[in-house]
Amino acid sequence: MRPDAVKFLPKAAPWLGGSLWVVPLWAASLWAVSLWAVALWAGPAWSAPAPALAAAAAAPVPVPEEEAGAEPAALNAIEVRVLARAEVGGDTYRLGEIAEMDGFDVQELTRLAQVEIGRSPLPGRALPLSEALLRSRLAQGGEPGRLRISVPEGAEVVRSGRVIKGEEIAELVLARALADAELPDSSARQELKQELVGAVQDVVVPRGELEWDIQLLGRHLVPGGYRNYAVVLKVDGQEAWRTIVRVQQKVYQEIVVAKNVIRRNQTIAADDVMLLRQNLALLKGRPYVTALAKVVGKTALRPIARNEMLAADLLTNPADIGEGGGVTLVFTSPGLVLKAPGVALVAARVGQFIPVRNLQSGKIVYGTLRDDETVRVQ
Repeated sequence: MRPDAVKFLPKAAPWLGGSLWVVPLWAASLWAVSLWAVALWAGPAWSAPAPALAAAAAAPVPVPEEEAGAEPAALNAIEVRVLARAEVGGDTYRLGEIAEMDGFDVQELTRLAQVEIGRSPLPGRALPLSEALLRSRLAQGGEPGRLRISVPEGAEVVRSGRVIKGEEIAELVLARALADAELPDSSARQELKQELVGAVQDVVVPRGELEWDIQLLGRHLVPGGYRNYAVVLKVDGQEAWRTIVRVQQKVYQEIVVAKNVIRRNQTIAADDVMLLRQNLALLKGRPYVTALAKVVGKTALRPIARNEMLAADLLTNPADIGEGGGVTLVFTSPGLVLKAPGVALVAARVGQFIPVRNLQSGKIVYGTLRDDETVRVQ
């Protein structure tokens, strides 16, 4: 810094006061030269007046003629890009569920998104998508020429669903069959065996709240045997699937059977019978006996083979008189009563009409056994 410059500026400019730093004259000259160089580089616009600068800023930027002519068509076009794999959930599907759309016409985009394309495939299944299909559905309303549709190769629409395993369905049916089982007593429930006739296949249904309806078809009067169940599955209150499942039930219980051959009119002893575990469905509704005490002392109405069930209709109470038993024949008429000794030709109970041989005449007469000693002849 030159000493005379520092001294000059305060004398030459007493209005600055004595409290400011004094700028050297050589630094001020350098700043002026820099401004002149910038003006030469910027050209006339640097020195142009303010109104000219404002007019230049407001002037439009020139656009090539081909671009200026194509701009309105590009703004009006709507691009539709179909997804390679679109998943839907309802019975029908719309364009907005299977494609992405771009465009400046918000109202038309909203309308296109709600256009129904077709019915959805079955749950878990797929249907192919094509440009021809979309254009045929979008031809009604709007301006189809505005649409630029792109469909990737192999595009498809898939309906989302829920897989219900066949094992799950089988468990539900068997639980219902157990509740419906007609068992003779509580102990027989432990002897119940049941199984499905054939396998239940997996099923795919729409997603939603599931509701099962399992009903027994027909009436069954005996325990065990075959049962048919109608199975209906509802999703959100609407029927989605139904089938018929067949169940076989086997109810095992010990019943009384003949241990040895039992003859007709034979009085049954304890050694003649035993308990044998049997499938009640094979009895076809015949009355059976489960306690030995209920058959001992009874009389067989017909021959019973070994291991044959002692059904209640094969047994009767013991005869009041046996075959060959002695009886008294009584004949009554007004003012007359005749009696004669006789022999019963069959075992019989009181009230039965039986043949009796008259021991005096040797003839066979018929009468009603009144008690174990008297036969009334008419």
